[in-house]
Amino acid sequence: MPSLLRDAISKGAPVVIENPLGIETHDAVVSQIALPHSGHTPVRRADKWYNNAENRNTFEYQRRENCVGCMTTQMINLPTRKDPDQPRLKIPRKSCAFCGKHKATILCLLCHGYFHSDHRHIPVSQKKLIAIDFGNRYSNGQLEYTYVENSCFHLAHEKGRQTAWGGAHREVLLQTSLVHYNNLNSTTTNEDTDAETNNSTQANVGGTTSEDRTSEEDSDTGNESNTMEEDE
Repeated sequence: MPSLLRDAISKGAPVVIENPLGIETHDAVVSQIALPHSGHTPVRRADKWYNNAENRNTFEYQRRENCVGCMTTQMINLPTRKDPDQPRLKIPRKSCAFCGKHKATILCLLCHGYFHSDHRHIPVSQKKLIAIDFGNRYSNGQLEYTYVENSCFHLAHEKGRQTAWGGAHREVLLQTSLVHYNNLNSTTTNEDTDAETNNSTQANVGGTTSEDRTSEEDSDTGNESNTMEEDE
C-alpha cells in the first residue's frame, strides 16, 4: 500500500479512488473491512478445500470456520465484445465456497468466499426458511418469529455466528480483538504470542506482503477467467 494512502487511512481521513472502473458516477472509498487476509484464499473448488480435513489447521480454514459473515456484492467493469470501449457494470459469478455450484454472486468481506444468497442451491436436507427470534410477542403472548430465506451464505456462517454471539446478552456485549494466528499444534506461550503479534503488526502495517499480493492476484486472475460468465 502506498505510504500516502496508508498515512491517510491511519489518520481516519476517507480515501477516495476516483472512477476506478471507468464509470464516471462510481467512485470508491477505501475500507479496511476486508481484513484479515493472507493471499491464499481458495477460489477454485473452494467447497472441496474446506471439506478437506488436511486443511483444518490452516489460517484460511480457521478464518472461515469462525467467520460471522459480511455479505456484499462485488462489482467489475465487463464490456461486451461488440463494444469493448463502453463501460458496463457487472456482478462476477463464481463457484460457491459452500455447495460448489456455479453462479455464486455474494462475496463475504471477512472470509473472502463467494456464496449463493437464496435457497435454490442449499442441500435437500435443509429447510428453505429460517425462523428468527427477535424477542417479539403477539398480543396473546405467543412468540412471533421473523422468517428469512435460507442460503449457502447463512449455512456457511451459522457456526461462526453462534460461536461469536451465542453467549452475548443485553448486559454482556462482545469485545473482539485480532490476535496473531498460531498453528493449533503450536506450544507458543502468551508472552511469545503477544511479542510476535506486535512485531508482525509493525512490519506489515497497512497491507500484505508483495508475495501475498502476487499470490492472490494470480489466483484471482486465473479463476475469474474460468468461472465468470458473460451475458451478451
